[in-house]
Amino acid sequence: MTNQNLDDEVNPLQAEILREVEEEMQQEKLKKLWKKVAPIVVSLAVLALAITGGIEYYKYYHQQQSLKAVNEMQTALSMLSSGKLDEGMALLEKIKNSSARGYHAMASLHYAKALVQQKKIDEAIKALDELSKDSKVPNALKTMAKLDKVSLAIDNDNPDYDALRLELEPVVNSNTAWSADALELTALIYLRQNNVEMAKASFEKIVSSTKISETKKLRANEYLNLLNKQVASK
Repeated sequence: MTNQNLDDEVNPLQAEILREVEEEMQQEKLKKLWKKVAPIVVSLAVLALAITGGIEYYKYYHQQQSLKAVNEMQTALSMLSSGKLDEGMALLEKIKNSSARGYHAMASLHYAKALVQQKKIDEAIKALDELSKDSKVPNALKTMAKLDKVSLAIDNDNPDYDALRLELEPVVNSNTAWSADALELTALIYLRQNNVEMAKASFEKIVSSTKISETKKLRANEYLNLLNKQVASK
């Protein structure tokens, strides 16, 4: 029954009373509905606040951790450059074991470099190999670690040239900025194996690539010219 029908069928006083009753009934329904949904609404609101607060705290915490890692990294590198190898390496060890993955990786790379300075080549190769296979490390840093590892291993005692070349293949075929470096190392491996033609083929890939910088192409071209002169002089 609508309010208009009430006005037509009853006198004004009765109609007013009925409207008030209807309004009270509507308000009562709203109260009952609110009692049912209020816990859910409040819970969702609290949850939203908790999530928002948690996210903000997470951002703040990691920002502080990043700043701490940056400061510690700078301190460690200063120690290394000033000849305090033991202290610098100890701090790098701490960073790579406790920091965010980006700083962990950078600390690991510098740690390996410090090992090389101490002529601990086998340990450096092992450290770089572990870093290159760490799933938590960004791909770019994993690739850097792999290239550094192969570069060291080529000049180490009894290198397995074929295995090292196989390690480089994914980087060679990745068509990224690292491809030229991987091709140069591949060419060097072939030269160590006295395979001049395959070394030339690696340099030619660099020269013909459309995704490699002109600087690296020029360098590869210089190597090709030297190899061609070497072959011609025989």
